Amino acid sequence: MRPADKLRKLLGDDYVITGWPDILPYTRDYIVTRIHSELDEEVDDGFIVAIPGDEEEIMGILRIAREEGLGVAIYAGGSNVVGRYMPRKRIVIDLSRLCSIEWHDEESGIVAVGAGAIIGELEDWLNRRGWTTGLIPQSISVATVGGLIAMGGIGMYSSGYGGVEDILLGLEAVIPAVGHVRIGPSPRRNLPLPPERLFTSSEGLIGIVTKAYLQAYPAPETRIRRGLLLQSFEEGVERLRRIAHYRARPDMIRLLDEVETQVTFGVDGAALIYEIHGPAEMEDYVEARAEALERLVGRASEIEGVERWFEERYRYMAHLKRLYRAGIAVETMEFSPLWSGATKLYRGMREALLEMDGVIGVSAHIGHIHPAGCGIYFTVLIERDRLGDIYHHMWRRAVTLAARYGGISHHHGVGMVRKPYLELEYDGWVEAVERVATALDPDGLLRP
Repeated sequence: MRPADKLRKLLGDDYVITGWPDILPYTRDYIVTRIHSELDEEVDDGFIVAIPGDEEEIMGILRIAREEGLGVAIYAGGSNVVGRYMPRKRIVIDLSRLCSIEWHDEESGIVAVGAGAIIGELEDWLNRRGWTTGLIPQSISVATVGGLIAMGGIGMYSSGYGGVEDILLGLEAVIPAVGHVRIGPSPRRNLPLPPERLFTSSEGLIGIVTKAYLQAYPAPETRIRRGLLLQSFEEGVERLRRIAHYRARPDMIRLLDEVETQVTFGVDGAALIYEIHGPAEMEDYVEARAEALERLVGRASEIEGVERWFEERYRYMAHLKRLYRAGIAVETMEFSPLWSGATKLYRGMREALLEMDGVIGVSAHIGHIHPAGCGIYFTVLIERDRLGDIYHHMWRRAVTLAARYGGISHHHGVGMVRKPYLELEYDGWVEAVERVATALDPDGLLRP
């Protein structure tokens, strides 16, 4: 019996997809090189899509993959940009049926949700009931709960609500060597190797998340949104450091460099945008937080058009397509420098990439701040016809430089683009990770 027939027997005909063009939605994620190749040719990677409805069916799929000598790829929204999703010659497990929102404990604020749930749909469900996770990524309309856990995702409101690791209080998963595992929600766990920590940022190396227990918060009833204009990006970095060190962080903060400020607002300087949340009866407190933050920032003028920026911030794909039609490919790179190296990385990255033939623009912004450093996000504009020639050289330059000043990734993960450089940060630790992954997935089903 062929693998597809075995899967149909397990799942039913409606939940197994084969052949072109039905598999087209599963051929890629958002890594720029894959988008580029898809525009030039029709790609059939010879894979089978299986759509399970529960953990038992996932374990059945893994058993069939093992019998047939096939690898397994997990499709959970397809918003990854570093090449972790590799469907070639594999069974693709689409988690979209695991999308139920099972319960919400309003006293504790915890929501139990399937790993296939779209973050935007979860937020809509919670917002209608007066709640939010605060986890609002750029990819909110396509990213899933399980995908964000596996990739260590974060949202634009990380200053107030944290990343996925901060709101993940428990989970259920399928581990190839073990089967279905569960650890229920707890406000803080003091146990060996808790699965919610083991799976966060695991990139699917050890198992498949099927359900998550997430912390939710009352949705903001009052908010302040402002934009301040600083003289330079470097000055803004110093202000962000002070805000982080004095624990005066707003619920959202973003610093745009001079290039992005000019494109977005049409003014010279560096834009510092922030948002502060609170309940209706605490407007004075929200205003006091804003005043305290602005005292730390120091002398600055207010920027007009901030509300428009908030309204348009999720239209990234429309901008990307417009540039692509103009012959320009767009790559994004994020790193996590220490405060002592943030401006050095910014200057060095622009210099290192702009001197490459085919790179026509480099800009950056900071959207996540931590006590020790920040997440800095570079946008690189490349001549579309030169993308294949310089792509890997560009990443090698960028990651090597980033490793001098802190971490080589902030929230996009490792994928295939950073995999060759893991030793730059994981000094001697790569072998340990590989041993753990081999113990939990001895047949290597989940490792491309």
